[in-house]
Amino acid sequence: MSTDAKIFRILSIDGGGIRGIIPAILLTELEQQIGKPIAEQFDLIAGTSTGGILALGLALRDKAGKPKFAAKDLAALYEQHGQTIFKKSMLPFANSGLFEEMYAAEGIESVLKQYFGNSRLKDCSPNVIISAYEIERRRPFFFKSTKAKENAADDYLLWQIARSTSAAPTYFEPSKINKGVNDFLALIDGGVIANNPSICAYVEAMKAKPKNILLVSIGTGTLEKPIRYDDAKNWGAVSWIKPLIDILMGGGSELADYQADYLFQDRKGSRYIRFQTTLHPDNTAMDDASPENLRMLKIAAENMLIDKREEIRELVKLLQKSAHTPPQRVGN
Repeated sequence: MSTDAKIFRILSIDGGGIRGIIPAILLTELEQQIGKPIAEQFDLIAGTSTGGILALGLALRDKAGKPKFAAKDLAALYEQHGQTIFKKSMLPFANSGLFEEMYAAEGIESVLKQYFGNSRLKDCSPNVIISAYEIERRRPFFFKSTKAKENAADDYLLWQIARSTSAAPTYFEPSKINKGVNDFLALIDGGVIANNPSICAYVEAMKAKPKNILLVSIGTGTLEKPIRYDDAKNWGAVSWIKPLIDILMGGGSELADYQADYLFQDRKGSRYIRFQTTLHPDNTAMDDASPENLRMLKIAAENMLIDKREEIRELVKLLQKSAHTPPQRVGN
């Protein structure tokens, strides 16, 4: 990759619930090696679900115009508030997921309000794009800071955006955001359409027609536990619910990785880098915020830092040496 031409730099973060601690730890390592906030290293940050929460946290600026949170602050979110976010509902049968969502919205909303307060989408820099799905209009919905800075109607509260992108079906009830008189958005987790939002971010960036692109994509761990045919062939609708959500989100992440890798093969002067790790079958749950599971996820992240140390070192050099385009408008 040339270090002379300006490079449009994109960071994309997958969904994955409590497994978001994995990209948070990697981003903490990058900040330590670079010596600067992640927000100052990229032109666009994309996120889905837990990745959307991280993207908003990284891009949020305080009243002085400086990044409000370091990556390590966001890594601590999972350890300090994971059990509040995934607090079991007290409704009958709720924990089975058969009649009610497994977790009450009050837990996750209290944490998001604590972190984001009354901050709005326009307060983010660099620009962000956060995915969700609108269930009444039946279409993908993207929160974009570019739109928020141009139109007050598109300038949503960050905690509401974070709540919407992480409203995973069966885990949390859909998010409802009032939008004018007698109108509202009904949103669920963006992972149902783009658990790995790297391609969404790429398309958004291309609206600005950049000559060179650096796309850094971070996963939350791959799930390699097989679904045995002899088990699945007798499953009914209820038995398929949990595996189907895992397939939908995990498979979508892998597909986006394949597409991004293919797209960048012929883009001279551009670069695609994907960071991902493999999880033990016992540690793949999106909602296991127990100290024991968090410890294993941290170990998985630490192993990734070791296994990918050369790629991390190379990325640090690219971020330090490549000419950095300032945050700019990247579409409507």
